[in-house]
Amino acid sequence: MNLYQQVYILRIEIVLLNSKKAKKVIQPKIGKKTWTLNNTLLCVAGLIILPICSFATFRFLSSSSTSSSVSSLFTSQNTSAHETSIPWIDNPSECQYTDRSWHDNKCWDEQHSPTF
Repeated sequence: MNLYQQVYILRIEIVLLNSKKAKKVIQPKIGKKTWTLNNTLLCVAGLIILPICSFATFRFLSSSSTSSSVSSLFTSQNTSAHETSIPWIDNPSECQYTDRSWHDNKCWDEQHSPTF
C-alpha cells in the first residue's frame, strides 16, 4: 500500500468519524426542555433592553451637545458662505488676483463653506 492510498483511507476514516459525532450533536436531547424559566427571562430582558438602548443611542447622537459632524447626520445645516481670512496670501495684488478682497491687512475669502 503506497502513501497516497494510506492518506486517502485516513481521510475517509476522518470523514466517517466526524459524521458520527455531528449526528450526536445535531440530534436534540429527548426529554430536555428548551424554554426554561432562565431562557424565557433572558429573552424578555433582551427584548426590553434592546429598544431602550437603541432609543438612548439615537438621542445621544442627535443631541446638540455632540460634535457637529455627528449631529449633521440627523439635521440639515446652513450651508451659506462665511468670510474667512487666507493666511498664506500676504499681499494685496496676489489677493485680488485670486478674486478675494483685501482689508485689515489680510486677504479675505467670502465664499468659504463651513462644510469644507
